[in-house]
Amino acid sequence: MFMKVLNDYLGYCGSIPFLADFERRLDEQGRYEAFKKKFEEIEGISWREGREDYYFV
Repeated sequence: MFMKVLNDYLGYCGSIPFLADFERRLDEQGRYEAFKKKFEEIEGISWREGREDYYFV
């Protein structure tokens, strides 16, 4: 429960822990913003809107 709240607070996916880890790693590498922009460019929706349906993408 603590990690969910912390991930949400930090702007990472609180409901899917491994996605939060993925987002955190991209952020640590300085690539998270570029990833989100590219995702929106390709999918037409923001990463925040589409990340919980990642398996359909």
